[in-house]
Amino acid sequence: TTSGNIVITPVPSIIYQHNFGTSAITRHPYSVSPNATPTPGILNSHLSSSSWANSGSTSWNSFSGSSGQALALSPFSSSNVWTLTFDVANGYKVDISSFSFWRQSSATTNNWSMTINGIAVGSGTIPSTGSTGTLNVSNAVTNLTGTVTVALTYGGALSGSMRIDDFTLNGFVALACTPPADPVATISGSTTACTSTVLTYTGADAANAYWQSS
Repeated sequence: TTSGNIVITPVPSIIYQHNFGTSAITRHPYSVSPNATPTPGILNSHLSSSSWANSGSTSWNSFSGSSGQALALSPFSSSNVWTLTFDVANGYKVDISSFSFWRQSSATTNNWSMTINGIAVGSGTIPSTGSTGTLNVSNAVTNLTGTVTVALTYGGALSGSMRIDDFTLNGFVALACTPPADPVATISGSTTACTSTVLTYTGADAANAYWQSS
């Protein structure tokens, strides 16, 4: 009897990236797709209905960002929770592993924290200008389906204005599936790919068996 393991671990990629375009932002919520800006951003083909809103106002301000426009509000307060929502296609799921965005505030005592579907994923300061750099999520965000809600909350002195640009989510969009059971003896056929699935094969015919992934 021979046993063996195969581990398939995909590499994260950008699934969402919005640069907020070059035109003045005048509507709330802001529902321009990342793909529809003059220099297209990124929206995975199994995601749709990107929308940005804030809970404490019925408008956005239009200020300059790292390039082009930024999503902005002036003045703003702790009640101004900024939310990004988007939909995941039926039959698919989302894992988010890291994120980044450019941010700027007129008061450097301000700070931010972020959740995804209620899961705390990170927090930080707000300099006069600059990117967060790529930050790994502080808690696992996996198997998201339906509508995904990303929420940015602000704290500190909360004076002046706040703006963000180049908002990016990294991770995976994959078919929602149940990992197959460990095969025993001779098997054939295929199964829907699952991320980080471990299969163990045990059988007397192992010398004539092989693994194939595609």
